[in-house]
Amino acid sequence: MSKSIPDSEIINKVISALDTNANKLASDLNYSSHMSIYLIVKGTNKISKGFKERLIMKFPQVNYNYLSTGEGAVLLNDNETQAQMNIFNIPGKDTSLSSFL
Repeated sequence: MSKSIPDSEIINKVISALDTNANKLASDLNYSSHMSIYLIVKGTNKISKGFKERLIMKFPQVNYNYLSTGEGAVLLNDNETQAQMNIFNIPGKDTSLSSFL
């Protein structure tokens, strides 16, 4: 799968959609340093499979396909979120978008 947009743009759109910032996202994902996120934002590092999995485990409404390809919606609707949770074996919780904003 080739990406239609750079990883830096993908992560910036995710950060914006989650109404957060790189430092807070790093903290939410239990990174010991915010540099992991900033290096993706700056375009120095790519989005790794491990990062994508960590992100959707914490924020299951983020579209894994978008993270992988840059195509589609950044955030999934409730039904799509539930389907993604089933695919990735994410334990059930309130997945309505309002619970994450």
